[in-house]
Amino acid sequence: HGRMDLVFVDGGHSEDYVRKDTLTAFQLLKPSGGVILWHDYRSPAWPGVTKALEDLHATDGRLANAVHIEGTSLVFLRYSGN
Repeated sequence: HGRMDLVFVDGGHSEDYVRKDTLTAFQLLKPSGGVILWHDYRSPAWPGVTKALEDLHATDGRLANAVHIEGTSLVFLRYSGN
């Protein structure tokens, strides 16, 4: 915890797993922040990923600057820390 510059989230694809993995990703980042990448956003095979990220984007201010990388299934966030 608190030692990573980059966390790539591509574990479980249900909404609950994505939410939990996202909270864990924030804990793993250094206190000064870092980058989180999520995989399988907008993938028809994994609607839970999209639902979780869109809900978190709307309710958790830490994801306010998260962006979908056009033409991919990736979401990118540069988080500046606590």
